[in-house]
Amino acid sequence: MKILPFIITSILLVFSIQAKAMADTLTIQLKPTENNYLSIQNALSAKTDKPLKIILDGVFKIDRTLTTEKDHTSIDFTKNSKILFTTNDNTGIIFKNNNCVLKNGKIEGTGKSASNFYVGYGILIYGSDNNKVLNTTFTKMSGAAIFMMYRTKGCDHNLISGNKIRDSAFYLGEKGDEAAIFLGYSGDNYFHNNNIVENNEIDGNNILKIGIGLIGHGQHNTFRNNNIKNCLNYGIVAYESIYTDLSLSGTQILNNFVENIGEIGNRTTKKGMGIYLLKSKDSKISGNTVKNAMKNSDRSETLGSGGISVSISPNTLVENNIVDGSAMYGIQSDYSFGSVFKNNKVSNTGRSGAYFINMNDVLIDGNTFRNCAAPVIKGYFQYTSFRNIGDQLNTNQYKNISTGSNFIMINNSIYTDQVAVSFQGIENDTSKNVIGNRIKNNVFKDNKIIGSTTDLSKIILFQNEITGSNKILNNLLRR
Repeated sequence: MKILPFIITSILLVFSIQAKAMADTLTIQLKPTENNYLSIQNALSAKTDKPLKIILDGVFKIDRTLTTEKDHTSIDFTKNSKILFTTNDNTGIIFKNNNCVLKNGKIEGTGKSASNFYVGYGILIYGSDNNKVLNTTFTKMSGAAIFMMYRTKGCDHNLISGNKIRDSAFYLGEKGDEAAIFLGYSGDNYFHNNNIVENNEIDGNNILKIGIGLIGHGQHNTFRNNNIKNCLNYGIVAYESIYTDLSLSGTQILNNFVENIGEIGNRTTKKGMGIYLLKSKDSKISGNTVKNAMKNSDRSETLGSGGISVSISPNTLVENNIVDGSAMYGIQSDYSFGSVFKNNKVSNTGRSGAYFINMNDVLIDGNTFRNCAAPVIKGYFQYTSFRNIGDQLNTNQYKNISTGSNFIMINNSIYTDQVAVSFQGIENDTSKNVIGNRIKNNVFKDNKIIGSTTDLSKIILFQNEITGSNKILNNLLRR
């Protein structure tokens, strides 16, 4: 009989806590007016020491940029409400404060491209931290749907989750980095750190260059569980734009689905990577699926031409990914010393299943290759004294060293009736000041080669090697 008063007291306590929380927040609900910009901006500028919550109820036509004025500002939408931007350039919502939230919204652009990279966005997180953009649909955007840009500092601990981006109009010509979600851009003396971009759906509409991009400086940014398709250059790209050492690291690209990347029609491209990591050390690419990458490739190899490409990114883990369909290589990697490629499944490639350039100390373990061009696993190794190599690496650690050593290839399944592995060093050429590079200390062990009865010596090739230093052990060969 004493339980009932306890329950009533507990309920009253809960209601009291909820009422206090509501009392601690200034809530302003808005309906469309003759001047929607002024109505919303006045609400954003409300003088209060409390957290500010703005609820939009209706369709708001906006012709100027909206800007937060205080921390702890949230913008929410009732059902069927949206913001409709009526200009291509002077538009968007700027989060210049910390701990701001936009959620459950619909934001629509004009369907015409912005005039330059820095305008036309939906949401700009401007050198601020701990903001959230959640469960919002962006359509017909003139610029990036969501853009993080440094001000006096970078953007840290922001969450971009559950958004849908489609029917973008953002296109500035053949050159450019137009993206749906973008962390950037170039510049110096800033870092975008610890941001999470997850569970977003992006259709580039064969207009956008990039689905999700990080171009600049930053540490420990995570891109996970996103669904991206129909982009012209990259599904997901993270690269250090000016090759500053140690300014991009710990990038996590996890469990994304990326499909149909590359040019369309009669246009060709040197790009088209599903996932492209460049100059990001100590990073991880895991659990992703990439389908139909490198569309309309021009067949050049000026960039890492793979469904998944890892360039100048030492100590990167590439594991448990699926690459199904690439007009060029399945996995391509260069200068990524000390990296691991494990338990990946690669199939249906126009060139080799995996291609490694100028690296050492690499583990290739438990991968499966099907219907890949020969050689299935390819390597080309130079002495890193060439000026172009030194300019790219921009570090003394890997300058003037031999490459093509200490590759451990174990437990892989290779389905082919042609050359399974071809690793090649280079000869001296004094007339061109080329220093020879003989490969050494590589191991090909406990692998299965299915589909060939040719002698192993004819399908496992170490060329320009230090004789006797490379080992071929305990491999299974069967038709």
